[in-house]
Amino acid sequence: MKKKSALPSEKNLLTSLLLILILVSCSKPVTPKVTSKTLIDPPSPVTAQIAFHRVFVQAKAWSADSQLLKISNFNLKELPSNSGKCAVWQAVFVSRTKRKSRSYTYSVIKSGRSIRKGVRIGLQESWSGRGRQNPFIHQLFRIDSDKAFFTARKKSETFLKKNPNLPVHFLLEFTARFTSPVWRVIWGETVGSSKRTIFVDASTGLFLGQS
Repeated sequence: MKKKSALPSEKNLLTSLLLILILVSCSKPVTPKVTSKTLIDPPSPVTAQIAFHRVFVQAKAWSADSQLLKISNFNLKELPSNSGKCAVWQAVFVSRTKRKSRSYTYSVIKSGRSIRKGVRIGLQESWSGRGRQNPFIHQLFRIDSDKAFFTARKKSETFLKKNPNLPVHFLLEFTARFTSPVWRVIWGETVGSSKRTIFVDASTGLFLGQS
């Protein structure tokens, strides 16, 4: 009498072992992978050109003929300015057809009730075109605030050694004093109480003078 083959039972045993392994592997908790995309960097100050590009499209949407009148910064205690980079920048645009001006503020953080993160659009205000500041095309704004600060600091080494903790302010404008838009890098508690001002050409980066 022939013996029955044990091969079918061996197959069943292998199949059972595979099912057990699959069930065990599925029961293990899956640890999520941490990638650079899941990490959120803390807010940091930005240059004037970065802020400008955040608001430029909205200014053009307001008025197709809008031109830049000035750019200035706000200093915040919770996120201080650093080497020409600031937490808050404000750009003012004007429209000749509307005879209006409008401010656009960009901030990397929320601060109090008046400063909110992102872009904040101000109300329209009347503009006659007869002020001290002249509007200019944004293509003349080639030198960013960090480069202007580097030039100003280089020209102010002796002053800064004696006054190391003064706040710094930035103002980009085009006045009759110069033939192109100019950065004013200002050391002092306020722009009005300036202790030292360096003028830097915003198109070429050249040092133009001091006061």
